[in-house]
Amino acid sequence: MKLEVMILGDYLSVQGLRMAQSLVKKIKAVFGPDWRRIMLSMGCGPEGTEAFKTVRGRLGKAPTVVYRKTGILMQSDSFGLVVKVDGVETMVNLIDRGVGSFDPAMLMQDFTAQDLLGVFGMRGGGYLKCEWDELSGFSQEKLAIAYDDIRGLLNRKESMELVHTFTYDGLECDRQSCCSCGQLDHAGQAFHVKKG
Repeated sequence: MKLEVMILGDYLSVQGLRMAQSLVKKIKAVFGPDWRRIMLSMGCGPEGTEAFKTVRGRLGKAPTVVYRKTGILMQSDSFGLVVKVDGVETMVNLIDRGVGSFDPAMLMQDFTAQDLLGVFGMRGGGYLKCEWDELSGFSQEKLAIAYDDIRGLLNRKESMELVHTFTYDGLECDRQSCCSCGQLDHAGQAFHVKKG
C-alpha cells in the first residue's frame, strides 16, 4: 500500500542563530544601514548563503545555525489535510500528536553570557507532503503528526504549532517535501539571552 499525506496552509521557515553580542556590534559597524538586511538574510536562509559568506569574509566569522525548521502552521486559517491511500482520497478524523512544546533554553545550554540566540521567521502559503511506498494496510490511529510549538522562539503568546513531518506506525516517510508557493514575508524575529 502507498500512503500520501499532505497539509496545506501557512508555510513557515524558522531559523535560530547563535552569535556573540560583540559580533552583532561588528556587523552593525561594518555594514552600517545594511546591517538589518544582512541579519535577516542570514536568519532566513541556509548557512551557505551569500550573507553568511559576506559576513565571514569581512569579519572572519559568522553566526552559527542552531535551529532550522520549515513546515505548516496548524493555526492557519487555510489549514487543510489530504490523505490518499493507493491514490484514493481517504477521510481521516483522528491524528496522534507528537511532542509539541519547545523552549528556547534547550538551544542555549552551552551558550555563554555573551551569546545571543537570534530567531527569524519567513511566512507564506505552502504545503508539506509525506509519502510511504510500502505499507501493509491503513489505520488512521497509526498516523502521527510531529510539530514544534515555536511561540517561545518568536516571543508570541498564542500557539504556533509548526508541523514539520508525519510518521506512520512509528516509521518516517520515504519522501518528504515542504514548499512555499509564492512570495514569503517576514514573520518576526526575537532575540534571547541565556538566563542564570
